[in-house]
Amino acid sequence: MKLKRISLHIGSEKTGTTRIQRLMHENRQKLNDIGILYPKCFGYTNHLDISVSCLSYEKITPARKQKGLIYPEIIEKFKNTKKSELLNECNKASAEEIIFSSEQMSSTMTSSNELINLFNLFPETEKIEIIFYIRRQDKMALSSYSTFIKSGGKHKFDPETISPSIHKYNFKKIINLWEETSKKFFVGKNIQMNIRNYENLRNLNKDIAVDFLESQKINFSTFNLANNTKVNKSLDSQSLEILRKVNHFLPSYGTTDTNAMKTRGALISYLEENSKNDPVKITHNQKKDLLTKFNSINQWVFNNYLQDDKEKF
Repeated sequence: MKLKRISLHIGSEKTGTTRIQRLMHENRQKLNDIGILYPKCFGYTNHLDISVSCLSYEKITPARKQKGLIYPEIIEKFKNTKKSELLNECNKASAEEIIFSSEQMSSTMTSSNELINLFNLFPETEKIEIIFYIRRQDKMALSSYSTFIKSGGKHKFDPETISPSIHKYNFKKIINLWEETSKKFFVGKNIQMNIRNYENLRNLNKDIAVDFLESQKINFSTFNLANNTKVNKSLDSQSLEILRKVNHFLPSYGTTDTNAMKTRGALISYLEENSKNDPVKITHNQKKDLLTKFNSINQWVFNNYLQDDKEKF
């Protein structure tokens, strides 16, 4: 079979990815009806099993540990199973397009070989489109800190540790990696890099899911766009400090201790329900110093992909 397009929504983290993924999941049948497959084989909402399948063998992530994917031969078997499951889904749906979505594709897949592992799973296609939302690194880092603590992190937020050497914050490196590897692998195919400014959407109070559907030219007039639940809610500064201290006594996310995971989940749910509007903050000078590290990177992104954007970092 030959597809018209494969779209890869690769993040970045903390840019409304969960909202997009839930919308795609909830409207999966309506997408199927118009020839677009949002696969189940890599995950019903977040296609987390893409990175689980395609990362280098030595990267034993919490998600891999939970699935018992520690040895190369087991990882290879898992990856091959996912490839077969994807082909079966494509044949059953008679899809013309596939959309994948997982922010871990941009944050954890850091080498050409890992991307090639992914591309080798795909059916033949005429076009590859890579959708990547960028967010100001200081805001992204502060939002990521809440997730870090929820997952078992133990240290306080330190803006001095945020630098271009951390892959997920280096948008230039991510874009170059995906564009160059795609062009080398899909020789003669139409490769499109769709870089989008998350800060613009927030300033316009625009639904990230609507922006994503519009970017894919999907007619969503019959879709359920309800957004009644707050997903990935950030904890306030006091709740984060409580949880950070508790983390010294609870196993981190990814443990096989189900009781510990239930305890962590119950505590986080309670803190989320009672969290106030008092997020972790950094000073003006700390923000300025942090963003200075990324000036040339962000300028490159805007010059090459977002020339018409009025809202620059």
